[in-house]
Amino acid sequence: MRLDHINPFIEAARYVLSEISHLDIKGGEPSLKHSPIPTKDNVIIIGIAGDMEGRVIFEMDDKAALTLAGIMNNTKFEQLNPIAIDSLSELTNMMIGNAVSRLNDMGFNFTVTPPTFLKGRDMISSTSQIETLVINLSAEYGEVTLNIAVRYKHLIKRGFAGHSFGEDQGADEDSNLSFAGPEYRPADLASGITINMLLKGLEKIKRTV
Repeated sequence: MRLDHINPFIEAARYVLSEISHLDIKGGEPSLKHSPIPTKDNVIIIGIAGDMEGRVIFEMDDKAALTLAGIMNNTKFEQLNPIAIDSLSELTNMMIGNAVSRLNDMGFNFTVTPPTFLKGRDMISSTSQIETLVINLSAEYGEVTLNIAVRYKHLIKRGFAGHSFGEDQGADEDSNLSFAGPEYRPADLASGITINMLLKGLEKIKRTV
């Protein structure tokens, strides 16, 4: 996936978390993994369909979850009750809504699923092998981890979201394209260069978070 299509998710999450908490949100070192399997105990999943498909997963430990839910309700939670969980789900909706708005401005169209809250990292498994960008967003309340596991659903040979292709640069449906630079090159991806492209893209992200 292109770097400029990943950044809206990161920027939206930082913006909304900062607006809600009134704290400076710091971005950690981005990393890659081969499937979107969370590592923290509180997980909220939103599915994305349309020009991109996949999942965006927000995960946090109990401290961050309780603190953020408390901030949103102007109270203190001792445990994640239904009100706290609904608040965290709404927070996730706000972050995704902001990201989708940014991407809509770039020419994309999406539908998103309602957020699904899961408790316990062991409850979550994935058979999907979508390269996943992971970044930690931290503040005084703790850390929220953002997992972006999306890919392009359809690419049209004569252009997609404002990007042109040459005659030999079409792409198959369900192509998993990752940071392919100014132009997408499916032939390169098929030859195994995807990870190298992603790593180059990560170096650019590190300079912006």
